[in-house]
Amino acid sequence: MLRVFETIATYDRDIKAGFSIELAPITVLTGENMTGKSLVLHCIYNRAGKLIGRVRRLYPLCTAESRMDIDIAVFVDAYRAVDLLRLFRKKDDIFLTPHYKLLKTFAKYASSELLDEAFETLQDVADRFKEVSKKKGVELDLPMVMRKYGKAWVDLKTGAIAGFADLLFIYAPSVVMMYALYAYTASHGHSVYLLVEQPEAHASPVTAFFLGRLMKVLVKRAMEKKLKFRIAATTYSLDFILGAYGEDIATVYIFKQFHDSIAVERWDGKSYIPALSAPSVYNVEIP
Repeated sequence: MLRVFETIATYDRDIKAGFSIELAPITVLTGENMTGKSLVLHCIYNRAGKLIGRVRRLYPLCTAESRMDIDIAVFVDAYRAVDLLRLFRKKDDIFLTPHYKLLKTFAKYASSELLDEAFETLQDVADRFKEVSKKKGVELDLPMVMRKYGKAWVDLKTGAIAGFADLLFIYAPSVVMMYALYAYTASHGHSVYLLVEQPEAHASPVTAFFLGRLMKVLVKRAMEKKLKFRIAATTYSLDFILGAYGEDIATVYIFKQFHDSIAVERWDGKSYIPALSAPSVYNVEIP
């Protein structure tokens, strides 16, 4: 059980955040802005021995009733993920310094066996999506995938290969997927927590669902192999939630803001999630 005690400052008032959540193999946090979803990620991040990601340590007031043994915490903010691929030029060479530093860090902990398995899992999930799309006669929009060891990017739909310079912000889902795959490979002999802010950033609804389903399958396989690999994510995407949800692997919490307090409730998998889908609002006519 993780308990969070913090004050969230808004433009006109302070909101007291005091809530408890039970962390699952995949914990998904959704709901309104300024309700403490990111605080949960930072609370988990603070408890790791090794930090991978760009976020600095923050210290929200939180306690854990049970001990949280986290060897490695991997943090990715999807809206800023492509910054890792920013090019640095020196003379005639191109250096992808942040990108290779990241891979080098993962390489210290990664298992080659799990690396192969992670990419096989990705291919299995992609093939299943292609199979269903072919049967249903629908078009898929899947993210590009990084080849093993970071040599290039491959379009899962067409098989086309792209260089790093071609990777634009619209491929932020590809970078999130890279984090997920390599975080999984580090779980051999280590307790690893992948923390993701809004994985659906720059993603189509199908891509967001794909990311959720891929993370679910990775965690499921980790559980089958007795590996300690967990994920926590904030999201505003019902598609991502539906991709990750089910089989007692994922728990979804809905965060709500009142005038000076925050309430958190567990989603039952069926009921309405405020702000994520409101069809009646779409019919409002503006004079």
